[in-house]
Amino acid sequence: MSRWDHWSNSHKLGFSSFLAEATKPQTIIPTQDPAAYAAQQGWTPAPFGYYKDGSGKVVARSIEGQLVAYD
Repeated sequence: MSRWDHWSNSHKLGFSSFLAEATKPQTIIPTQDPAAYAAQQGWTPAPFGYYKDGSGKVVARSIEGQLVAYD
């Protein structure tokens, strides 16, 4: 048994799963100021335009002035 077997998981990612995720529709939150909306929701800013909730999970990202929600 190789060492790689210990690091691999049961969920295998491939190019087709990448394409499926890339073409998934995104939920855009209508707001004029993404930072103000995120602060109102209690989200904290993270690097590269991401926002995290109280548990540390990424919930949204600011892209080109629009706030895009993550599932």
